Amino acid sequence: MSLHKKTLAITVLTIGSLMLVLFLIARFILLNSAAVLEEQEVRKNVERVLYAFREDLATLNNTADDWAAWDDTYSFVNGEYDDYVKVNLVDSTFVSQRLNLVLFLNVRGRMVFGKAFNLPQEEAMPVPEDIQQHLVPDSPVLRHTDLNSNVSGIILLKDAPMLVSSWPIRTSGKKGPIRGTLIFGRYFDSPEVKRLAAITNLSFTLSRLDDQRLLSAFMREQASFSGNPPVLIRPVSAEKITGHTFLNNIYGKPVVLLNIKMPRTIYQQGRKSLFYFLLSLAVTGLVFIVLTVFLFEKQVLSRLLSVHKSIRAIRKSGDLSLRVPVQGSDELSSLKKEINKMLETQEQTQKVLKASSLSDELTGLYNRRGFFSFAEQQLKVAERMKRGMLLLYGDVDNLKIINDTLGHLEGDRTLRDTAKIFKETFRESDIVARIGGDEFAVLTEMKEEVNAEVLTSRLGKSLNSRNTQEGRLYKIALSIGISYYDPQNPCVIEQLLAEADRNMYEQKREKQENGIT
Repeated sequence: MSLHKKTLAITVLTIGSLMLVLFLIARFILLNSAAVLEEQEVRKNVERVLYAFREDLATLNNTADDWAAWDDTYSFVNGEYDDYVKVNLVDSTFVSQRLNLVLFLNVRGRMVFGKAFNLPQEEAMPVPEDIQQHLVPDSPVLRHTDLNSNVSGIILLKDAPMLVSSWPIRTSGKKGPIRGTLIFGRYFDSPEVKRLAAITNLSFTLSRLDDQRLLSAFMREQASFSGNPPVLIRPVSAEKITGHTFLNNIYGKPVVLLNIKMPRTIYQQGRKSLFYFLLSLAVTGLVFIVLTVFLFEKQVLSRLLSVHKSIRAIRKSGDLSLRVPVQGSDELSSLKKEINKMLETQEQTQKVLKASSLSDELTGLYNRRGFFSFAEQQLKVAERMKRGMLLLYGDVDNLKIINDTLGHLEGDRTLRDTAKIFKETFRESDIVARIGGDEFAVLTEMKEEVNAEVLTSRLGKSLNSRNTQEGRLYKIALSIGISYYDPQNPCVIEQLLAEADRNMYEQKREKQENGIT
């Protein structure tokens, strides 16, 4: 056997064995990794739906609290405001607040007034009879231990599951004594499911667990739910996968099963990647065999391998600033130059895309994504360096009125001027962003000379200066909320933002109560 044939045989056997081993390893890694990523994706989407549901319930809860802590409601349930229903509980109230049920009960648990409303038909309907079983003396919705106690969650009615929120009735100052209970309800029915599906961009369904057959199946599978929240993930075919979680009622018992069905995109991509990986192995093996047989061409081979290694290193590192070394002036050198030009173009494109994805086009500040990205990094540094941080959350007052009366161009001008005020007030090292339509946020390091009072004072001076200089028909006004990051008790940026938002909302509410516009 000639040396040429021996080389060919040894190369084919070696490369073939190597390809088989790599294929088996890649199959195990790719498909298992795809399965893990797929489960993570399903769980994340289930959590998105739960988050949207909780946001919906929180909105209902806030609305009920606003009505329960109201002098007019306080007088009405005590029989002192006869026109309360005519003035406040008109059909448009139910439509605007998306309410299906409003109940007023006195301190003895007797119903003072109740009204049910059919939202699709926009007309009043009888109060569901089966709501009475939840209005017994020991029911959680009637058991308010203090002025701020409340109960919110799901109850299962014959027509559909209902989201309810129950608050004690007290004065606008949230003082007692408690005069009774206010209950708001919203059906968690097909239109509500479609609305949340549109918000989350996910398709999901609800199943009632009062069906004995479904309840039995759920009880058998309940031990298989895992994580927090508990989720059960099951592939139903090579194309579809499902995720299930359950919602408890106000008594702590599971009453609704939430089901998400998704295409197995990640798994299919894993299989496709495996196929292309096998194909690439075959092609690479064949090329390697040919190059090994024609060893005398190693001058060309070595240079090609050099290009291959350079490109692979750039791909693996993800660093587009790296370049392929260029030597000589032949066709291969020209190819290397073209690759470097392509890498340079991709590097510039990546920089432009990254900058545009993190900044707000109107104001030039960071946008919400940019704020969260840099703020999370800053909080990690603050925790490590034991530095306190302040988060200032500002909301432009009456922007909607400006837009409606003076036009959106003037509204945009107001937002740009507000952005300038924030830029002039804070340092370049502070993270300043426009995170919503009329919402701004600043994350700054807390020092002895920099505290909440100093920041609000600086901002107020900048605001007054801008209002004095600008010739406009109105003054820019801000409602401010501040939260403190304690490195001894670290938290995520979402928690800081939520706390600052609550504080801002409290200031805005005080302005409204005091007639400040």
